[in-house]
Order: sequence, then structure tokens, then C-alpha cells
Amino acid sequence: IAATTLAIVAGLIVSTSLYLRAEREKETAQQVATFLSSMLEGVGAQVAQGRDTALLRDILGKTAERIDTELAGDPEIEAHLRHTLGLAYHEIGGFDEAETQWNRALELYRGLRGEDDIDVAVQYSNLGSLAESRSDYAGAEQYLKKAVDIPERVAPRSDPRIPEFQARLANEMVNQARYDEARVLLEV
Repeated sequence: IAATTLAIVAGLIVSTSLYLRAEREKETAQQVATFLSSMLEGVGAQVAQGRDTALLRDILGKTAERIDTELAGDPEIEAHLRHTLGLAYHEIGGFDEAETQWNRALELYRGLRGEDDIDVAVQYSNLGSLAESRSDYAGAEQYLKKAVDIPERVAPRSDPRIPEFQARLANEMVNQARYDEARVLLEV
């Protein structure tokens, strides 16, 4: 009995220490992702100041490659970073690269949480903005309708992203000279 009790206690100690280590590693990874995200969000300001984007494109490309290999086992962090990379690429006019990153983030978020999730809606909104940047207003509208529909089903009415998504969709309707529809959407 003593040997069995000792084995159980030892097993609990080992499993607890492994669990705590995994939690620390997850927290560290989340902090790194947040740091990188805040760093990459400053890209727009650099571009606005007329800086050359060639080096930045190279850094973003290498970052995307590392995400492919190093974060394949952590889809939550991978999705978060791909979302941020997409924002950076979009800011510097790398529309194809932004689309790749946002589609992968969308795929990961849907795999993690299903279609009815606010992060899924954010990716649809991103893809809608991208379509607008390409003057594909009908495509933008399709994505933005999805972005509006999801939070109306799952998010509290006070969620600040709902009016943001509605405003983007209304803007697409204005781009298509559908002013009455845009007005109705904004009056909600």
C-alpha cells in the first residue's frame, strides 16, 4: 500500500509540475504574441512617413515562415499573429499576403471555435476591407455581411465592434450607390 501511495503521490507531483510548466510556456507565448502584435501594428505609421517597405516585407515574410514551422502546434497564437501580419501587409499594400494571412487566421479561428465567434467576424471584416482596397465592392459586401451577422448572434449589443462592422458594410453600400440601404443599416 505504501508503494502504491508513493507512486500516486509521485505521479501527482510530476503531472502538476508538467501542467504548471505548460501554463508558464503558454503565458510566455501569449506575451510574445502580444509584443509582436503591438510592434507590427506600428507599420502603418512607418509607411505613412514614406519609408521604404522592402525590408519590412522581407521581415514579414520571414515571420510568416517561422509561424508556419514554430507555431503549428498552437493555433490560438498562430491565428492571432496571422491576423496581425495581415494588418501589417495590408498597410503596406501587400494585398495578396494579407489575404493569405487572414484566410489562415479565419481557418484557425473557425477550427478552434466554430463560425459563431467574434474573432471569425473580425477576419471576415478584414477580408471585406481587403476586397474594398481592391475595388471589389460586391466581394467586400459579402464578407462584411458575415462580419455583421456573427456578432449580432453571439456578442452583447454593447460590443463596440458591432457598429464598426455595420459602418464598414454601410460604406460598401455607399460605394455601390445604395444610399437608402446604408442609411437603414446605420440607423439600427
